[in-house]
Amino acid sequence: MPETESLPPPNVPRRAATLRLSQQDLTRISCSVVVFIFLVLGFLGYRAMLGFKANHDLLIAKENLHSIQKAFHSYAQDWDQRLPPADRWTDQIAGYLSSSGQPGGPMASLHGPGDGRSVGYVYNDLAAGQSVDLSEKQSIDVSRLILLIERPGAQPNEHVSIPMQGNPDAEKALLKELAFPHGSDDTENASTVVMYGNGTQRVLTRRDFR
Repeated sequence: MPETESLPPPNVPRRAATLRLSQQDLTRISCSVVVFIFLVLGFLGYRAMLGFKANHDLLIAKENLHSIQKAFHSYAQDWDQRLPPADRWTDQIAGYLSSSGQPGGPMASLHGPGDGRSVGYVYNDLAAGQSVDLSEKQSIDVSRLILLIERPGAQPNEHVSIPMQGNPDAEKALLKELAFPHGSDDTENASTVVMYGNGTQRVLTRRDFR
């Protein structure tokens, strides 16, 4: 009599394992998620506030530099269209600064905010004695001449030598003098504003020199 093959036992579906959490565990997870969301929102809000503050400080710097530029031109009208000497430039233009729109008086234009610090302005030695009369033939291209830069804690009449811009070596020399006082906690996007001999203002970041 032939042997009958034994059939394998039928597969019995296994019940999927389920994770059962107590109400207390669910409450803890929910609280953790809520706290995480608040932390993320708080961080984003803090970064947005810093960005707003940096932009506001930059706006003040631009207004200050515009006031100083007008003072330079008023001074030049009395001095053969020439810019003041470097070693006493703030003394020379002080009487030409306008108090219009300045709650701290005309001298308030010589200082601005930058991440909670007082930022002053530094004059370029190369600009001393240069003509602001754009109608006459210039010995140098004033559009490449740095006139003023920002520097935290800058003293009255502070000045440095910054070469004419337009080549990598000159840009490296400029970078060494810049402090980037606005949004300084952000390495790449920290910014500063500089003014050129023709009155043009330019906002620069560390990223611009990479």
